[in-house]
Amino acid sequence: MFVQSAADVAKEAEEQLPPEPGAGDAAGCGVLVRFPDGQRRQRRFPRSASLDVVRAFCLVHSQEAAAGRPFAIVESMPGEKPCPSNFLCASVCNNLDLKAPA
Repeated sequence: MFVQSAADVAKEAEEQLPPEPGAGDAAGCGVLVRFPDGQRRQRRFPRSASLDVVRAFCLVHSQEAAAGRPFAIVESMPGEKPCPSNFLCASVCNNLDLKAPA
């Protein structure tokens, strides 16, 4: 059984990221992700992008996630609802938390 290294997973994930829309581009959506280790990363994505690109972004910036630790992306609001799969329908998903299951 072949197991990819965390570095290889992160590199593959980085290749999946779409070009970042400019700050004034209305077709873009700014997303801030807080990781369990306390780091915060911000990036803009096309509003039409699926949540898969945010997952790829998380794999690029979290060695634990890239190494295979399961995680979930939730809204940074009380109740921690799972984030919708498409930004177009998810204007509330500008602040996200990366949660590892307990």
